[in-house]
Amino acid sequence: MRVLHCRQVYGKAVDKLQTNHRGVFVLKDFGFKWTAQHSGKSDVASKQLQLKYLKFPSGLLRGALKALGFDASVSAEVDSSDASRQVTSFHVRLST
Repeated sequence: MRVLHCRQVYGKAVDKLQTNHRGVFVLKDFGFKWTAQHSGKSDVASKQLQLKYLKFPSGLLRGALKALGFDASVSAEVDSSDASRQVTSFHVRLST
């Protein structure tokens, strides 16, 4: 069985990985392509559309972890407060 890497699916690796060493990981991507087209817009409809675009990659990440034997919950958010770049964060909480 061949394992797909993030770079093969999205064309790049995540930009930053953080952890609290208690089973919570935060993967950050600066300029995630699926939500970049809606960046800079502050209306509610645009924010809701961005969150819809994040459901599939969240499920993909959760499924990949499940295939490796890890039960996890994955949530995502987009932070557009910095005008120079948009940050998409995926929060992964491993179940114990």
